Amino acid sequence: MGFKCRLLSRSLVRVSGTGSHEFLQGLFTNDLRSLQPGCSIWGCFLHYTGRVMCDAYLYQLTQPGTDDPVILVDVHQTVSTALVEHLKEMRLRRKVHIEDVGKELAVVATSSPEKPPLPGRGSLSLEGSETFEDPRSFAFPAPLYKTILPAAHTPSVSDPESTYDSFLHASGVGEGPDVFRPSKSLPFEANADFLRGVSFHKDAIWGRTHPPDARHVSYTKAYNSFFNR
Repeated sequence: MGFKCRLLSRSLVRVSGTGSHEFLQGLFTNDLRSLQPGCSIWGCFLHYTGRVMCDAYLYQLTQPGTDDPVILVDVHQTVSTALVEHLKEMRLRRKVHIEDVGKELAVVATSSPEKPPLPGRGSLSLEGSETFEDPRSFAFPAPLYKTILPAAHTPSVSDPESTYDSFLHASGVGEGPDVFRPSKSLPFEANADFLRGVSFHKDAIWGRTHPPDARHVSYTKAYNSFFNR
């Protein structure tokens, strides 16, 4: 059984400019080299301590309206302001523009066992909308899609956001600050690695923050904490 609902709990941050990929590559747990126009990746932004700031989706637009790449960062609305401040602080002199567009754009989640929308194209037949497959769809019983569109023209949708939450939880998948606790959680504690949200082959962030055997230590800690509750 499918659903379609607007995710009011999500907010969007736009990162644009020639250095967008290089900039985010040093701050995000996943590998930006795999992010192409019309594609999305999921992972976490980290504090310098290696603890999670927030989990996030990155979408690269196919219709950016500019020659430079445009990446939308999809995060829980309660952490969007802190993330914008963090990104601006880390930007230094890079040619990157950072803007909170949470009031301008909306996120609509769709899942259906029938014919799915085409990634990279607006599934809601609205000019300016783009659809991306959730990068964690391999873990779900049916593909999950996110459509980004102007908030002022959001079509009426029938399902409550709790339907989306139930869809994730039924597959043992969580997101947001209740799962990835800011400044407290490690990415492994919510299976970010198993959900393909952590790259161990990139040269930035993870290798500098944690020793090479951190992955195995974290697996052990997660295993012990689960069975010793």
